[in-house]
Amino acid sequence: MSRRLKYKKPRKINPVSVTVVSIIAFIVYALAKTTPIFMTQMETQRVLKGIGVKFQSKRSRYLASPESLDRLRDNLTRDAFAVGVEGRETTEYWIDISDTKTVLIGLHYEQRFEWPFEMRETTIIEVDQEIMCPGKTGAVCLDEF
Repeated sequence: MSRRLKYKKPRKINPVSVTVVSIIAFIVYALAKTTPIFMTQMETQRVLKGIGVKFQSKRSRYLASPESLDRLRDNLTRDAFAVGVEGRETTEYWIDISDTKTVLIGLHYEQRFEWPFEMRETTIIEVDQEIMCPGKTGAVCLDEF
């Protein structure tokens, strides 16, 4: 006759469950820390494209009047800081009109990433974003990374 084997039931908290929970917790933490960085990058790209559209809609005015171009630069900085860019003294922005056919609109800023438990110092992430608006009319701006 066969005898029933009794297996030892695993405990609810064992090394495998602790490892799985630790990995899930690390992934959630990493996503929570890095998602704002990527969201800010996407929002600044949207701001740059919006400034490009403004420039393209009144291109002749901005080419003729430096004061209007300065106001557009002020709009660029105001909108960039509104979406979460930090550090006014380290942020660089430009609207480069090197020729009448192309304008480059760009933004360079830094974002800080704090490591947990002071394992490392703060990491500064530098982001350069630039768009090119070719042509004399239209509101088409191309991404340049």
